[in-house]
Amino acid sequence: MGVRFELDNNEKEFKKKSFALFHALVQSKNQLIYGKSGFFYLSGNELADNLARSATNSFNSPVPVNDVKKYVKSILHSKWQAQWDLKNTNKLQSIKRLIDCWPSLPIRKLDTVLTRLRIGHTRFTHRHLLLGEPAPLCTACQCQMTVLHILIECPRFDLQRIRCFHSSCMTLGDILHKDHHPQLFTFLRTIGFYSLI
Repeated sequence: MGVRFELDNNEKEFKKKSFALFHALVQSKNQLIYGKSGFFYLSGNELADNLARSATNSFNSPVPVNDVKKYVKSILHSKWQAQWDLKNTNKLQSIKRLIDCWPSLPIRKLDTVLTRLRIGHTRFTHRHLLLGEPAPLCTACQCQMTVLHILIECPRFDLQRIRCFHSSCMTLGDILHKDHHPQLFTFLRTIGFYSLI
């Protein structure tokens, strides 16, 4: 017997049915048929599938499995992006506005350092949470040491910023965007922060 999915407005049900449909498509090399009544049928060799197909009128048209996969993926991606847009306390969102794949660096250590900077979690800035100690303070500013403070705000590193980035007025997005600033790792080594990440 074929598997039937009725499209409705209930988001939770839609998600369940989308994942079930996607899983069924991955497991099956069968063709999908979209009926006029708004149902999808996974075709097979069983009598029930033939009866269901013949019960619908001649307006049925075959929908390639890849088209349905793309459609389901686009719906899920849109919902994920909508959820991402609602987050305003996420450190990564200030750098990465859109949900898409960013390239990985070929050297794993550099890729790990870059990822930790993007999410704002380094050993130096978050170690105190594991050890139950007070947060580290900047000796120059008496502010809490954060990735933002170290890369952008601290006046103690202005000269190094100018040397490496040719500006002392930068944003995290300028330095850590999809194609990170080419002098980022040089800057981190110059100020002695690279080994603490």
